[in-house]
Amino acid sequence: SLLIVEVPMSNLTFTENAATSAYRARTSVLALIKDASGKVVKRFSRDLPLTGPSDKIAMVKSGNFVYRENLTLAPGKYTLETAASDGEGNQFGARTQPVEIGAPAGVGLSNLFLVRNYQQGVKDLTKEEPLQFNGGRVTPSMTGRIVGSPGTTLAVFFTVYPDGSSAKPELTIE
Repeated sequence: SLLIVEVPMSNLTFTENAATSAYRARTSVLALIKDASGKVVKRFSRDLPLTGPSDKIAMVKSGNFVYRENLTLAPGKYTLETAASDGEGNQFGARTQPVEIGAPAGVGLSNLFLVRNYQQGVKDLTKEEPLQFNGGRVTPSMTGRIVGSPGTTLAVFFTVYPDGSSAKPELTIE
């Protein structure tokens, strides 16, 4: 399984220092996965301090901080609790959502993701990285929205998990 937490950089407070023409910002993310009894079974966190030249603030604000973590969970019902902080603005946001991991049975299909970005030739990919394709890393859009322009292609990513039989799975999309 893959945990993805996305924080739009436009939601962060950027503090500018006029004397140095530099900015600073900070976000921290905490994720807890709890089992059906409420016991924490996995905990992840990441702190991201940002600094740079003031003339790059607009570019940085147009992006997203994406935290990814591979994990293995037994089949069952879980709760994912995530929290993100804006270190400069002293603001916090949190979300709780149910997660159900089913027992493998037959051919499986992952969630479908709209693709925001594809990085080719990524050197640090492992076999456990679920969002990879032809030696590159897929970054999904967690908002379900993609900004396009005339002539752009809409990309969707998913994984088909074979059931171990000798039959090769086939998929048709309309």
